[in-house]
Amino acid sequence: MTKSTPYDLLTDMLKEAGFTLPLRIRANRRAKNIILKIRDPHHLDVTYPFGIDIYSLAQAVLRKRPWIEETLAGLTACSSEIGLPERICCPGVDIELRTHYLNAPSAPAGRYRFLDKGPSEVCIKGRIDEKDALFSALCGHIRQRVGPHLIAGLREVSKEINIDFVSASIRAQRSRWASCSTKGTISLNYRLAFLPKPLVRYVFIHELCHRHHMNHSPQYWELAERIEPCARALDKELGDAGRALPAWLE
Repeated sequence: MTKSTPYDLLTDMLKEAGFTLPLRIRANRRAKNIILKIRDPHHLDVTYPFGIDIYSLAQAVLRKRPWIEETLAGLTACSSEIGLPERICCPGVDIELRTHYLNAPSAPAGRYRFLDKGPSEVCIKGRIDEKDALFSALCGHIRQRVGPHLIAGLREVSKEINIDFVSASIRAQRSRWASCSTKGTISLNYRLAFLPKPLVRYVFIHELCHRHHMNHSPQYWELAERIEPCARALDKELGDAGRALPAWLE
Protein backbone atom coordinates (compact mmCIF):
# COMPACT_ATOMS: atom_id res chain seq x y z
CA MET A 1 0.00 0.00 0.00
CA THR A 2 1.43 3.39 -1.01
CA LYS A 3 1.94 5.81 1.86
CA SER A 4 0.20 9.18 1.38
CA THR A 5 2.48 12.20 1.18
CA PRO A 6 1.78 15.53 2.96
CA TYR A 7 0.86 16.91 -0.47
CA ASP A 8 -1.73 14.16 -1.04
CA LEU A 9 -3.24 14.57 2.42
CA LEU A 10 -3.46 18.34 2.15
CA THR A 11 -4.89 18.22 -1.38
CA ASP A 12 -7.54 15.68 -0.39
CA MET A 13 -8.54 17.71 2.66
CA LEU A 14 -8.90 20.89 0.61
CA LYS A 15 -10.83 19.15 -2.15
CA GLU A 16 -13.39 18.06 0.43
CA ALA A 17 -13.88 21.77 1.19
CA GLY A 18 -14.26 22.60 -2.52
CA PHE A 19 -10.77 24.09 -2.96
CA THR A 20 -9.18 22.71 -6.15
CA LEU A 21 -6.32 25.11 -7.02
CA PRO A 22 -3.13 23.01 -7.46
CA LEU A 23 -0.56 23.42 -4.70
CA ARG A 24 3.21 23.59 -4.45
CA ILE A 25 4.16 22.87 -0.85
CA ARG A 26 7.48 22.73 0.96
CA ALA A 27 8.71 22.59 4.53
CA ASN A 28 11.34 25.16 5.47
CA ARG A 29 13.42 24.98 8.66
CA ARG A 30 13.77 28.77 8.68
CA ALA A 31 10.04 29.44 8.32
CA LYS A 32 8.31 30.61 11.50
CA ASN A 33 4.81 30.81 10.07
CA ILE A 34 2.72 29.37 7.24
CA ILE A 35 3.35 31.48 4.12
CA LEU A 36 0.97 31.53 1.15
CA LYS A 37 2.02 33.04 -2.17
CA ILE A 38 0.46 33.23 -5.63
CA ARG A 39 2.86 33.95 -8.46
CA ASP A 40 0.74 32.68 -11.36
CA PRO A 41 -2.95 31.87 -11.88
CA HIS A 42 -2.35 28.12 -11.75
CA HIS A 43 -0.72 27.38 -8.37
CA LEU A 44 -0.73 28.29 -4.72
CA ASP A 45 2.70 28.11 -3.05
CA VAL A 46 2.55 26.96 0.57
CA THR A 47 5.67 27.18 2.75
CA TYR A 48 5.43 25.91 6.32
CA PRO A 49 7.66 25.25 9.34
CA PHE A 50 8.59 21.69 10.23
CA GLY A 51 6.18 20.18 12.71
CA ILE A 52 3.00 21.83 11.40
CA ASP A 53 0.18 19.31 11.03
CA ILE A 54 -1.80 18.93 7.81
CA TYR A 55 -5.05 20.08 9.42
CA SER A 56 -3.46 23.43 10.40
CA LEU A 57 -2.14 23.85 6.86
CA ALA A 58 -5.57 23.23 5.38
CA GLN A 59 -7.20 25.69 7.78
CA ALA A 60 -4.62 28.35 6.93
CA VAL A 61 -5.40 27.97 3.22
CA LEU A 62 -9.17 28.05 3.72
CA ARG A 63 -8.99 31.12 5.97
CA LYS A 64 -7.23 32.95 3.15
CA ARG A 65 -9.66 31.74 0.48
CA PRO A 66 -11.23 35.20 -0.19
CA TRP A 67 -7.74 36.70 -0.66
CA ILE A 68 -6.71 33.78 -2.91
CA GLU A 69 -9.77 34.18 -5.14
CA GLU A 70 -9.33 37.96 -5.38
CA THR A 71 -5.63 37.61 -6.23
CA LEU A 72 -6.33 34.97 -8.89
CA ALA A 73 -8.93 37.20 -10.54
CA GLY A 74 -6.43 40.06 -10.66
CA LEU A 75 -3.68 37.86 -12.11
CA THR A 76 -5.99 36.48 -14.81
CA ALA A 77 -7.04 39.98 -15.86
CA CYS A 78 -3.42 41.15 -15.84
CA SER A 79 -2.34 38.20 -18.00
CA SER A 80 -4.89 39.08 -20.68
CA GLU A 81 -3.56 42.64 -20.81
CA ILE A 82 0.11 41.72 -21.23
CA GLY A 83 1.18 42.06 -24.85
CA LEU A 84 3.31 39.55 -26.70
CA PRO A 85 6.98 40.56 -26.61
CA GLU A 86 8.37 41.52 -30.01
CA ARG A 87 11.92 41.72 -28.72
CA ILE A 88 13.49 39.80 -25.84
CA CYS A 89 16.62 41.35 -24.36
CA CYS A 90 18.92 39.35 -22.08
CA PRO A 91 21.80 41.75 -21.37
CA GLY A 92 23.30 39.43 -18.77
CA VAL A 93 24.33 36.97 -21.49
CA ASP A 94 24.44 39.29 -24.54
CA ILE A 95 21.38 37.74 -26.20
CA GLU A 96 18.67 39.68 -27.99
CA LEU A 97 15.87 37.94 -29.85
CA ARG A 98 13.27 39.25 -32.25
CA THR A 99 10.09 37.23 -31.95
CA HIS A 100 7.35 36.51 -34.47
CA TYR A 101 4.13 34.62 -33.86
CA LEU A 102 2.21 32.26 -36.09
CA ASN A 103 -1.24 31.36 -34.78
CA ALA A 104 -2.18 27.70 -35.24
CA PRO A 105 -5.63 27.15 -33.64
CA SER A 106 -5.57 23.45 -34.47
CA ALA A 107 -2.27 22.87 -32.64
CA PRO A 108 -2.37 20.75 -29.46
CA ALA A 109 -3.07 22.83 -26.36
CA GLY A 110 0.12 23.92 -24.61
CA ARG A 111 2.35 22.76 -27.47
CA TYR A 112 4.46 25.36 -29.29
CA ARG A 113 7.12 25.10 -31.94
CA PHE A 114 10.08 27.48 -31.89
CA LEU A 115 11.45 27.95 -35.39
CA ASP A 116 14.83 29.67 -35.53
CA LYS A 117 15.06 32.21 -38.32
CA GLY A 118 18.67 33.04 -37.54
CA PRO A 119 20.88 33.53 -34.49
CA SER A 120 18.71 36.37 -33.17
CA GLU A 121 15.24 35.69 -34.54
CA VAL A 122 12.62 33.07 -33.69
CA CYS A 123 9.08 32.30 -34.86
CA ILE A 124 6.67 30.77 -32.35
CA LYS A 125 3.89 28.60 -33.75
CA GLY A 126 0.89 27.40 -31.76
CA ARG A 127 -2.23 28.70 -30.05
CA ILE A 128 -1.08 32.29 -29.73
CA ASP A 129 -4.32 33.47 -28.11
CA GLU A 130 -3.74 31.19 -25.09
CA LYS A 131 -1.30 33.57 -23.43
CA ASP A 132 -0.64 31.74 -20.17
CA ALA A 133 0.45 28.60 -22.01
CA LEU A 134 2.40 30.66 -24.56
CA PHE A 135 4.28 32.61 -21.89
CA SER A 136 5.10 29.37 -20.07
CA ALA A 137 6.50 27.83 -23.27
CA LEU A 138 8.42 31.02 -24.06
CA CYS A 139 10.02 30.98 -20.61
CA GLY A 140 11.08 27.38 -21.15
CA HIS A 141 12.64 28.26 -24.49
CA ILE A 142 14.53 31.22 -23.02
CA ARG A 143 15.77 29.04 -20.18
CA GLN A 144 17.27 26.60 -22.67
CA ARG A 145 18.91 29.40 -24.64
CA VAL A 146 20.48 31.31 -21.78
CA GLY A 147 21.43 28.37 -19.55
CA PRO A 148 24.72 27.42 -21.25
CA HIS A 149 25.79 31.08 -21.34
CA LEU A 150 25.14 31.56 -17.62
CA ILE A 151 27.11 28.43 -16.72
CA ALA A 152 29.97 29.50 -18.99
CA GLY A 153 30.01 32.88 -17.26
CA LEU A 154 30.12 31.21 -13.86
CA ARG A 155 33.08 29.08 -14.92
CA GLU A 156 34.90 32.16 -16.21
CA VAL A 157 34.46 34.05 -12.93
CA SER A 158 35.40 30.91 -10.98
CA LYS A 159 38.73 30.74 -12.76
CA GLU A 160 39.27 34.48 -12.43
CA ILE A 161 38.86 34.54 -8.63
CA ASN A 162 40.32 31.05 -8.11
CA ILE A 163 37.32 29.57 -6.30
CA ASP A 164 36.03 26.34 -7.78
CA PHE A 165 32.67 24.60 -7.68
CA VAL A 166 31.62 21.01 -8.31
CA SER A 167 28.73 21.42 -10.73
CA ALA A 168 26.16 23.95 -11.92
CA SER A 169 22.54 23.78 -13.00
CA ILE A 170 19.91 26.13 -14.38
CA ARG A 171 16.66 26.40 -12.48
CA ALA A 172 13.64 28.65 -12.14
CA GLN A 173 13.75 29.49 -8.44
CA ARG A 174 10.87 31.63 -7.25
CA SER A 175 12.62 33.59 -4.52
CA ARG A 176 16.35 33.32 -5.22
CA TRP A 177 18.67 34.39 -7.99
CA ALA A 178 21.00 31.49 -7.21
CA SER A 179 22.08 29.09 -4.48
CA CYS A 180 25.10 27.04 -3.48
CA SER A 181 24.81 23.67 -1.76
CA THR A 182 27.21 22.23 0.79
CA LYS A 183 28.27 19.71 -1.87
CA GLY A 184 29.46 22.51 -4.16
CA THR A 185 26.55 22.60 -6.61
CA ILE A 186 25.58 26.08 -7.75
CA SER A 187 22.05 26.55 -9.05
CA LEU A 188 21.46 29.61 -11.23
CA ASN A 189 18.07 31.18 -11.88
CA TYR A 190 17.64 31.54 -15.64
CA ARG A 191 16.07 34.99 -15.06
CA LEU A 192 19.57 36.24 -14.25
CA ALA A 193 20.00 36.63 -18.02
CA PHE A 194 17.59 39.59 -17.89
CA LEU A 195 19.76 41.51 -15.42
CA PRO A 196 22.67 43.84 -16.23
CA LYS A 197 26.04 42.13 -16.48
CA PRO A 198 27.51 43.70 -13.31
CA LEU A 199 24.67 42.18 -11.27
CA VAL A 200 25.06 38.78 -12.93
CA ARG A 201 28.78 38.83 -12.19
CA TYR A 202 28.06 39.76 -8.59
CA VAL A 203 25.67 36.80 -8.21
CA PHE A 204 28.42 34.50 -9.47
CA ILE A 205 30.86 35.95 -6.94
CA HIS A 206 28.27 35.80 -4.18
CA GLU A 207 27.62 32.09 -4.66
CA LEU A 208 31.28 31.19 -5.18
CA CYS A 209 32.13 32.86 -1.87
CA HIS A 210 29.72 30.43 -0.23
CA ARG A 211 32.20 27.71 -1.15
CA HIS A 212 34.28 29.06 1.75
CA HIS A 213 31.50 30.35 4.04
CA MET A 214 28.02 28.80 3.93
CA ASN A 215 26.50 31.84 5.62
CA HIS A 216 26.59 35.64 5.51
CA SER A 217 28.94 36.09 8.44
CA PRO A 218 31.47 38.95 8.71
CA GLN A 219 34.06 36.53 7.33
CA TYR A 220 31.86 35.90 4.31
CA TRP A 221 31.45 39.61 3.55
CA GLU A 222 35.16 40.23 4.09
CA LEU A 223 35.89 37.69 1.35
CA ALA A 224 33.16 38.98 -0.96
CA GLU A 225 34.31 42.61 -0.62
CA ARG A 226 37.92 41.65 -1.17
CA ILE A 227 36.89 40.20 -4.52
CA GLU A 228 34.22 42.80 -5.33
CA PRO A 229 34.58 46.05 -3.34
CA CYS A 230 31.01 47.11 -4.24
CA ALA A 231 29.52 43.80 -3.06
CA ARG A 232 27.12 45.29 -0.51
CA ALA A 233 25.86 47.99 -2.88
CA LEU A 234 25.34 45.41 -5.62
CA ASP A 235 23.56 43.13 -3.15
CA LYS A 236 21.15 45.93 -2.30
CA GLU A 237 20.58 46.67 -6.00
CA LEU A 238 19.92 42.98 -6.60
CA GLY A 239 17.13 43.07 -4.04
CA ASP A 240 15.12 45.41 -6.26
CA ALA A 241 16.13 43.93 -9.61
CA GLY A 242 13.12 41.63 -9.88
CA ARG A 243 10.81 44.61 -10.35
CA ALA A 244 12.37 45.35 -13.75
CA LEU A 245 11.78 41.88 -15.21
CA PRO A 246 9.32 41.57 -18.12
CA ALA A 247 5.70 41.12 -17.03
CA TRP A 248 5.33 37.91 -19.06
CA LEU A 249 8.31 36.24 -17.43
CA GLU A 250 7.34 33.40 -15.08
